[in-house]
Amino acid sequence: MRADFYGHLTRHAELADQVEQHQLLLTPLSDEGVRDIVVATLALVHGLFERGLDDQVAEDAKVNGEVALPPSSTPSISCGASATACT
Repeated sequence: MRADFYGHLTRHAELADQVEQHQLLLTPLSDEGVRDIVVATLALVHGLFERGLDDQVAEDAKVNGEVALPPSSTPSISCGASATACT
C-alpha cells in the first residue's frame, strides 16, 4: 500500500489491524535484485537471455552508479521480460 493511503486506514479499525499485522517494507533493489527479478520472470516462461543482456538490464536501471528504480517500476521490468519472452 502506498504511504499516502495509511491515513485512510484510521477510519476502518479492523482493516488497519490487518494491515499492521501483515505489512512488509520493501527496500531498494540491489544490482543483483534487479537481475534476479528479470531472470526469474523470464525463466517462468522458459525464456533465456542473450549472453550479457541480464547485465545490461541491471546496468540500465542505474543512475549515477546506483540502482534508481522506483518501487512501482518493478512490475514493469518483469512484465517487459515476460512480453519479450512470449514474442
